[in-house]
Amino acid sequence: NTRDLGEGIVEVGAVTLMREPDLGDAEGLPPMDIRFDTPAVAWLTAYTHMLSAAGELVVAFDPTEAISLVMNAAQKMDELRGEPFTRSGFIGANETRWVDQFAMAYGALNQQPDATRTRAAHAHLLNMIAENKTFWAGIEPEPDSVKDWIPNASQTAALGFEMPPAAGMAWQVILTDVESLLNGDLLIPYWRLGAMGGVNMQKLFMDPPVFDIVTWIQGHGLLPYLERGPVISTDSIEQFEDLTGGDIMLFSFLFN
Repeated sequence: NTRDLGEGIVEVGAVTLMREPDLGDAEGLPPMDIRFDTPAVAWLTAYTHMLSAAGELVVAFDPTEAISLVMNAAQKMDELRGEPFTRSGFIGANETRWVDQFAMAYGALNQQPDATRTRAAHAHLLNMIAENKTFWAGIEPEPDSVKDWIPNASQTAALGFEMPPAAGMAWQVILTDVESLLNGDLLIPYWRLGAMGGVNMQKLFMDPPVFDIVTWIQGHGLLPYLERGPVISTDSIEQFEDLTGGDIMLFSFLFN
């Protein structure tokens, strides 16, 4: 198989995270020459911790049984109907797929998760932040500007994107906020506590509960994790979004 126009990782990433590139008559985007130096090792290590955390959480909420139950039920109902489903009232085939996907996700979450896995995910997330901080500390003193993956305020990005001068500092504020959440120093706002407190994320990872949207909204399912204390605000995210001109997904992907 050969890669067609628009199927390269840069083209796909640009469409997914930012905006569709104008390829014109070109054979995709031109090759990009990037130098991954010592600080970039920390950046890549941070990404491995992020992916490891995601993997641990998927295994902690093992979706195998929920997926099997939903797929088997859908197959049985297809057999009872005797013909391909097209529409029933306001529900079409697309809505049916969404209902099945929601049922799979809800079934996977609405079970007792493996605390060993959630604790491992928590450790990976803290390591991700630590490596990310190492990366930013490493690129700040760099005087050169040679094929840099992510530049400091005085460098140019090899990928050609424009880096707002204060974006790196704003991202580090977000990292600090997330670290405080993971350590339980800041709390997630909860509607019944107002400004007085919220959910302790560290406790959620250390002793994870069953995810039940009804009991979480009402509160009794989250009661062991609610406490008084300072809650996180959205100020740092809003500032980062303003600095990046609304391309928050693109820069979050780049910065990790």
